[in-house]
Amino acid sequence: MTLGIALQNIPEGWIVASAMIALGAAPLRAALIALGTGLVEPVGGLFGVIASSLAGAALPLALAAAAGAMLWVVSHELIPEPGSEAAGTAGLASGFAIMAVLAAAF
Repeated sequence: MTLGIALQNIPEGWIVASAMIALGAAPLRAALIALGTGLVEPVGGLFGVIASSLAGAALPLALAAAAGAMLWVVSHELIPEPGSEAAGTAGLASGFAIMAVLAAAF
């Protein structure tokens, strides 16, 4: 998993640095800032490991809350508005419900 996160951070950092250079930042400064933005994830992961080891029983609830927060962001920010935001959110929720039922059935 760590390798996957590291591989995902490479293009992400590249994009941050490229955008800063395009805006006129010095290459070294852009690289250092991009490195700083990438270092937030491992530090956050370390805090997550510490928190889950201290409160193991709360881990499923915390993961469910994190998943719900991510779904809310996707449904309210990233899905193109199909006439009304509520219709897109309802479609997303019903799709996930159907997926959950099918996963439990098979």
